Amino acid sequence: MGSPFLFKSTFYASILHRARCATRATAVSFGNQDVSYAELVRDIERATRRLAARRSNGTGLAMVSVAHPYLHWILTIALCGVGFCTVSALQAGHTPQLIQPDLIFADTRTEHADSRFVTVDQEWIAPDADKLPAFVDPEHMPDTPLRTTASWRPHSSSSW
Repeated sequence: MGSPFLFKSTFYASILHRARCATRATAVSFGNQDVSYAELVRDIERATRRLAARRSNGTGLAMVSVAHPYLHWILTIALCGVGFCTVSALQAGHTPQLIQPDLIFADTRTEHADSRFVTVDQEWIAPDADKLPAFVDPEHMPDTPLRTTASWRPHSSSSW
């Protein structure tokens, strides 16, 4: 009997499949901007290439603290693709001490920035990333963690 998994069972593989079926269909809307599945796949690929070029692949926990919703999702999906579990944080401030991520991707550096911080901006999905080596989506086992879905916002009266 054959393998029960006939295709790669990753979140990105699902997006890629949809992009092949409905290239021009709207995948993401934010503000007054619509992004097609083709554009979404292109931007995920660019961010993934940048991660691989930085040797940011492997295992561990990555915290994403990027205010722009589209860039936040692109980076989150790319990080999952290269093998990281991710957690979202609205502010990078004191959150790393609580969560203890291996890498921190943020759109602004804080006074607590250390070697784990990677500054993220629109350049992460710029066309020059197309020149970087392609990333090969690895096969993931069914028990491989994909994403920790958590958002943490400090309570205004919090004394932590």
